[in-house]
Formats: sequence, C-alpha cells, structure tokens
Amino acid sequence: MKKIIFLFLLFISANLFAQEPSASECKQFHTGTFYVKGMSNIVITRDAQFQTETNPATGKYIKMSITWIDDCTYELRLVKTNDRKQKKDYKKMGVLTVTITSADENSYHFSATSPVMKEAVKGVIIKK
Repeated sequence: MKKIIFLFLLFISANLFAQEPSASECKQFHTGTFYVKGMSNIVITRDAQFQTETNPATGKYIKMSITWIDDCTYELRLVKTNDRKQKKDYKKMGVLTVTITSADENSYHFSATSPVMKEAVKGVIIKK
C-alpha cells in the first residue's frame, strides 16, 4: 500500500511541474535573435512577420513567414531561400507548426511538426 501511495504522489508531483508555459513566458520569444542548442552556427532572427535562419559561414539563409496561432504556437511557411535543398524540403512540407512546450528566462523547448513528418522534431532555442 505504501508503494502505491508513493507512486501516486510521484505521478502527481511530476504532473505539477510539467505545466505548459504561460502566455507571458512565450511572448518574450516572439521577436529577437536566437540559435538552436547544438547548432550555434545558425543565427535565427525573428520579427513580427518573418523568421530568417542564416549560416554566416556559408551565406545560406532561409526566410519564412511566421504566423502566431496562439501565444505559444506558431507556423512557419517558406518565403525564399538560397539553399536548393531547403527549398525542396520546405515546398514538400508546406507548413511547419512549432509549439513552445516549456520556457525559462532565455530559452524554450519546442516540438515541431508538419503534415509530412512522421515524428515531431524537438529541441531547445536560446535567445541571444
């Protein structure tokens, strides 16, 4: 019986700490300069209408329109790029939906999906 109570309390506490981020936590990431954890060579700049990902070393970029569905979810659609592979991939994908799953002071965890992706892509974006 003690094991069951312990497991129940563990389950409850895990769910309390796994809450979705608040609107204000997400809004701080609507604009700014970012990079993806583990990919610091890619610079992401985001304003109210567009997100541009640039690799300064190669000069390749991809510009996407950004539409906020709610405070913590946005959609990206290809506008233009000078990278043929990215252009082909994004044309197949159509729209990429990104959800902020948790946030802290200068970074957020995300989950990205599209109609053609078998699994969600997950990662961390850090604000510069």
